[in-house]
Amino acid sequence: MASYSCFTLVQTHLVSVIDGATFHAKLPEMSEESWDSISDANASESRRLEWLGDSAMAGRLSLKVYEMFPEGEVDFYNLLRSYVLSNVTFTHLMQKIGTDVSIMFPEGKMSADVFEMVVGAFFKEKLYEGYEHEFHEWFDDTFEPLITAADAAFRGYKRWEATIPDAPVVPTGGTMPAVPTVPLKKKKKKAKRHEKAVQAVRSYRHLRSIEEKRRAELARLTVTYVPPPPLPQPAPIHAPAPTRYDHLFFSLPPLKFQDHWDSAPLLKLRTSPLSPTSSPAQDDGWYLRPLPEIFMPPTFST
Repeated sequence: MASYSCFTLVQTHLVSVIDGATFHAKLPEMSEESWDSISDANASESRRLEWLGDSAMAGRLSLKVYEMFPEGEVDFYNLLRSYVLSNVTFTHLMQKIGTDVSIMFPEGKMSADVFEMVVGAFFKEKLYEGYEHEFHEWFDDTFEPLITAADAAFRGYKRWEATIPDAPVVPTGGTMPAVPTVPLKKKKKKAKRHEKAVQAVRSYRHLRSIEEKRRAELARLTVTYVPPPPLPQPAPIHAPAPTRYDHLFFSLPPLKFQDHWDSAPLLKLRTSPLSPTSSPAQDDGWYLRPLPEIFMPPTFST
């Protein structure tokens, strides 16, 4: 638990240093051929470049830590290397450098893996050209502030750990001092399996009886609705049959300004069906009958 807490403290301090305004990082400068080899590398070559970059940084860090802390312990060296060369550190370094450079890297790779690939390609190029010191200069400029910050955080954790009281030491040939303990409450014995089954069955039967009573009461209170009989329908009303005198037509002669009318008005009665093509004058079923006195026009005396 203490080791995990120490790692968390140191790693958090390293991230705060990387994200700070005083820390500056940049990608190593190398030829276009090396950049193209990173972009066009297949899965196997990518893993080889990652391994080469991780190994190169581990070797240079080991030498740098040994130079900075010549009196340190091996456990301290291993802790510093695990803090500084972690994937969290590489990821925040890539974020500090900038996300615009990610377009030249293969898709699907994590930032930490891409950082190791770049360092591996850079180290291989400078090693073959005989300029290995350029790799050392770039590494020292980037990681020396992180080594110093990790050492300060580690020492601060150790000082805090020293303030915690130590556990009692058992003297040689003696016994541990008695530690006051709080009496524990006796736990009740759990019901046996068959007793739980019996309780479950009883509960089920009780609920079943309650449900049956509720349904019986509901059925007793339910009133069955009987719809009323349908009302008698009225008899259909039939229209009367047409008669022979359905159509009456009045015909008046033209008026003449004389003492009396030339003829009396006549009433035309329809006595037989009229064909659609015949006129009243041509149909034999028409006959003329004088109108009653009430329909007679008035006469004018001179």
